[in-house]
Amino acid sequence: MVWAIGLIRPVRVRALVYSLPIPMTLVLAGGTVRVDGAQVVGVLLLVAFLAVTAFLHVRMKAPAVLAVVTAAAGYVLVAWALPARLPLLPCLLAVAGLWLVGVLVRPTPEFERPAPPPLSWPVAAAKLTAVLAASFSMVWLGGLLAGLVVTFPYSGVLVAVEVRRELVAFTWAFTRTAIGLVGFIGGFAAAQEHGTAAGLAAGWLAYAVCAAAVHRLSRSEAVAGRR
Repeated sequence: MVWAIGLIRPVRVRALVYSLPIPMTLVLAGGTVRVDGAQVVGVLLLVAFLAVTAFLHVRMKAPAVLAVVTAAAGYVLVAWALPARLPLLPCLLAVAGLWLVGVLVRPTPEFERPAPPPLSWPVAAAKLTAVLAASFSMVWLGGLLAGLVVTFPYSGVLVAVEVRRELVAFTWAFTRTAIGLVGFIGGFAAAQEHGTAAGLAAGWLAYAVCAAAVHRLSRSEAVAGRR
């Protein structure tokens, strides 16, 4: 996922790729986490992770790595302080309402970025090592974050560094596409009583519906902007 985002040029497409619930699917496939409102709040924390990273790096001029580590630590602290279980429907309504406000307040900027430089073997090896370290950290984080381990930004810590030149635009774009993750969690929760496979199928279906709606909204805004 990190490699794909590094090679893609349009910000909206990069945000869409990052919003694919592949890490969530891998975590939930283990069948050890029961999804409820906590994971919906986790999506909000995931957006906040990028927003804090952007604020520290762009506004406060902090190094990208330091900004990412600080934001990730903030995610862990907030997740640790939250109750282990939260009601699903109130969390869905609250997060969906916040998403709607965010969409109305700020349209997503669209611009192209220069073609990415060739990926050297040392850089590729470093990224692979970081991805593996993030994957193995799931074991430790599982006990610390409880259900919010599902939405922890495993790949996000690398993605935020990868898109540091467009971090603000990427954060706004991801804020839009993140509604797909909310849909994924809602769909999984609705069908999890029928098994993990049914939950994942329902989650991906809900994600696809939300992603299509966001795409249609973006197209409508683009058409309106050309008038």
